[in-house]
Amino acid sequence: GLLDDKVVFAGHHMRTVLLSAAGWNDDGGFAFRYRVTDFDPRHAFYFDFGSDGRARAYQRKGNRRAHQTFHRNAPRVSDSSALETISSRLRIGKQGRYQCSMKFVSPLLTGRLVQRYKRFLCDVTLDSGEAITATCPNTGSMMGLTGPGSKVWLSTSDSPTRKYRHTWEMIENDIGKGPTLVGINTNHPNALVTEAIEAGLIPELKGFSSLRREVKYGVNSRIDILLEGGEISGNVGGTGTCYVEIKNVHLMRKAGLAEFPDSKTERGVKHLQELSNMVAGGHRAVMVYLVQRADAKTFTLASDIDPAYAAAFAKAKAAGVEMLAYRCKLTPDEISVEKRVEMKV
Repeated sequence: GLLDDKVVFAGHHMRTVLLSAAGWNDDGGFAFRYRVTDFDPRHAFYFDFGSDGRARAYQRKGNRRAHQTFHRNAPRVSDSSALETISSRLRIGKQGRYQCSMKFVSPLLTGRLVQRYKRFLCDVTLDSGEAITATCPNTGSMMGLTGPGSKVWLSTSDSPTRKYRHTWEMIENDIGKGPTLVGINTNHPNALVTEAIEAGLIPELKGFSSLRREVKYGVNSRIDILLEGGEISGNVGGTGTCYVEIKNVHLMRKAGLAEFPDSKTERGVKHLQELSNMVAGGHRAVMVYLVQRADAKTFTLASDIDPAYAAAFAKAKAAGVEMLAYRCKLTPDEISVEKRVEMKV
């Protein structure tokens, strides 16, 4: 099942993500490494396929292996072409880097948006003609992305505990330069950036031995990603620790120019202040703006929408907080972190 992009593991519907290739496993053998997850890091398992034809699985806690499932008696991969199959699935970036993508577990449904309301709900008429209510996983205003009749894509969950089976994932948007897919699910960026860091696709965040998510810090806050075990070169009193906050971006009012935020965000201001405090304590702090639309060429702040956030951004940047903007490539099958975009701030 690991070669089919999706598996059911311990009762969870999971997906597989290739983390690395042309690496070496603990036994000195050439290995491909997959991570199997359902976006909850507590459910993440790692699988190594070695040159000896054996598959090994383990679960991590922090940077430590918690459970070595198949270490001594690892079952051999029965298909002799298994490594070829995995290798053929690799997607190579422009600079020879392996791209990392988030594949949807099951095909997305398409339909037309009727309305978004109560912030977290939307009504959609599916292409089949069925009228449904779906979850809208976005707390912002979604300016320019809620037009009735717009084509939308929805994922489906089989969880018996969910009130609404469907989740709004993407919308087709055209601001005069042709239609493009826009990701509106704000639950995805943290997982996408995590996978991109682990796959080495964000060079500014390479060189750390440990990655943890949702770690408490500051004043009643949680950092999206905490990187530890990095080099301290050139930073007197540095700690080798990097605090990474991630913001989802989908607002575009001018072709090619992505903007953040799309509504006032006191929480966003607080995050910038917390990151500044980490820099003052000798750590690195990075704000990553992940643009979930492939038509973005540059990024800027929507200072007319939230002047307070723009002021906090300038203050944090002056304090040493690093600012990065990356855009995604989106298809109905997957979302991948594609490239860094220029900041015009």
